[in-house]
Amino acid sequence: MSHKRLSNAEKAELKQMVMAGVIPDDISKHFGVAISSVHNFKKQLRDQGVEFPIVRGKRSSGTQLPSGVVNEPESSKSTPVTRQTSNGATNVVINGVSYEVSAQAKRVVIAKGEIRVDF
Repeated sequence: MSHKRLSNAEKAELKQMVMAGVIPDDISKHFGVAISSVHNFKKQLRDQGVEFPIVRGKRSSGTQLPSGVVNEPESSKSTPVTRQTSNGATNVVINGVSYEVSAQAKRVVIAKGEIRVDF
């Protein structure tokens, strides 16, 4: 990957994603930076005394979205980042905004300009 400097707004969004426990691989893909850059940023936060969830390992090759969730991003910049919560719900971060979708949802569609949840 090329060397890319993140703007202050992007750094704030990256911090929100780290604080939400998003997997570093998803964060690196979201911003188009190397995963080592994400780990370096997390180290800087840790050195500043900021506490955040420890996320280890990679997600399995399959998606962690509950069955029925359809992910239809418009571009890599707006690609939703998802993770399972301990209560079975799914946390979705889109453009730095975090949404929690109940485990009772039968289908979730994420597309440009809309999020649709069917129960």
